[in-house]
Amino acid sequence: MQFALHGAWVTFVDVAASNLEILRRICATLQISHRCSFLHFKQLTSLHLLSGPYDVVFALGSLHHAPRELIVQEMQLILPHLRSHGSWYQLAYPLAQYRRCLMQTPLGSTSVRTSCSFDAWGQATDGKGTPWSEWYEPHKLMVTMGDSMSLDWCGHTFIAHNCSGSSDKENCPQGSGEKIHREFMWAHMIKK
Repeated sequence: MQFALHGAWVTFVDVAASNLEILRRICATLQISHRCSFLHFKQLTSLHLLSGPYDVVFALGSLHHAPRELIVQEMQLILPHLRSHGSWYQLAYPLAQYRRCLMQTPLGSTSVRTSCSFDAWGQATDGKGTPWSEWYEPHKLMVTMGDSMSLDWCGHTFIAHNCSGSSDKENCPQGSGEKIHREFMWAHMIKK
């Protein structure tokens, strides 16, 4: 949305039609609808409807919520729409976040987990109803993307504050709410 507010032409792609409808209403309210298009991602072939070419693909915490085998197919359908020397920004959970899942002791157990399935980890990272969450590190992401991309930058850090139970919501980020540590991998890749 911020990109469109600053004059960019934006295509929103989402699996949830309800999310796209909310975005349509916000864009109309902000009077930026003329710079926005919306694509309901019902199945892989939906990505053939992308117009492009695009200067930037911004995958904001979305593509890691499906098995890698499916993501590879999605990326192969999106990449042809990305301009040469265009940027792909990927937000995903790093391996360190997944390892913390392994180190937790399941409720009612006295032993540490030895495995954490990606479907169970999805609910641990993003809540009930999240079907999947898979970790990515630079090497795994580059293998997933294929030879058409080069990694330019990678880093991660993010701390959220859950203020839902706090009586002092105004000052919650300063420590009155439950601190939730989440690490994300930001990767900036350039199309060759």
